Amino acid sequence: MLTKPPEGLSGPPAGKPAEESERECVWMKAKVVNFKMCDTGFDCLNCAFDKAMRAAWNQEPETTGKPPRR
Repeated sequence: MLTKPPEGLSGPPAGKPAEESERECVWMKAKVVNFKMCDTGFDCLNCAFDKAMRAAWNQEPETTGKPPRR
């Protein structure tokens, strides 16, 4: 895990306070969810939200065009 951003990527995005942009959940950064701040210090392996998102992500139908089997 990186402890600081790579060269040229330091600082928060324009218009966001440093504290807020540094706490954006990886799911929010990936634009999968609209808003979620990390409250586990980026310990995704022990995060209930991450576990729920991964479980939900794996339930999506395959890209075969067939409906999911239930």
